[in-house]
Amino acid sequence: MLNIKELANYINVTNIPNDWTIYYEEAMESFDEAWYNGDDLENFISFYEFDNDFANFIRDLWFQINCDINLIFLIYLWYYILYKVEIDKRNKWDFKLSYFKNNGFLYMPMISVLMGYRIHELNMKSYDLEQVNIQKKIIRDACISDYKIYGIPGMRFSNMEWVSRFIRGEIVQIGIFQYEFKKNYLDQEDVIFIHIPRSNEFTKDNINSSLNRKDEVFKYFNAPKDIKFVTFSWLLSPDLKNILKDDSDILYFQNKFDLIFTKENKKDFLKFVFNEPFEINDYNILKEETSLQKNIKNKLINKEKLCIGLGILK
Repeated sequence: MLNIKELANYINVTNIPNDWTIYYEEAMESFDEAWYNGDDLENFISFYEFDNDFANFIRDLWFQINCDINLIFLIYLWYYILYKVEIDKRNKWDFKLSYFKNNGFLYMPMISVLMGYRIHELNMKSYDLEQVNIQKKIIRDACISDYKIYGIPGMRFSNMEWVSRFIRGEIVQIGIFQYEFKKNYLDQEDVIFIHIPRSNEFTKDNINSSLNRKDEVFKYFNAPKDIKFVTFSWLLSPDLKNILKDDSDILYFQNKFDLIFTKENKKDFLKFVFNEPFEINDYNILKEETSLQKNIKNKLINKEKLCIGLGILK
């Protein structure tokens, strides 16, 4: 077996994530080649109800990986970090399209996260059927979202980590919003964090429909009813007030929160407004298909500050 530096080099990763180095030895001690087996492959294909075409794609990928012990161990290492290591003890991992150039596949992170299906199955025993079906669809959609949204033929490490949080039972979706219980988040206080996934259904009615189902959130997390609901998003940016119409759905959402903090963050605007997952140097190439894109693009070109906002639900 290659050491961690050799493994990273094997798949063209030049900036080795600290987590890989820290947990390499632990993962190596528990690694067994039999962990990567065809039974689990068929089990998670069935569990997440993938269609036949994508199921066959996964099978082909699986068997190409199966002949390379170094790739199998990398998948296990990522699985180990995702499901054995607490999230607050992990670091972010860079992702570049140049990874896996000589060996491996951009979809390897997908295999790693799907191998946690037994954990997901156990956690969902307490979920109602609606939530079970929602969660399975989230996983299926996540497997193709990087290609569908960004044109990346694989799964980014950040997307892999995000998906694992559903599998670990840390996030539920109710209506258009996703809710996560976070410990010691706001002045060492526990909160419910609201995630806002991309959606064509971001309307005033759907905003209210989700936020009005707080009792379901309390039930899933066994949380006290006086717990604060917060979000930290580009949607709470004060910079949007001079761009959007007063009756916009985004400003309607903003007005439901007391803004307590802002932070400059162009990356989130690039990601969510323009579907650009990586930093870019030339903002002139950004598309202008909506008035929001046009206005944000002008701000970026003119080097104006763009902030995301942290707010508490009123």
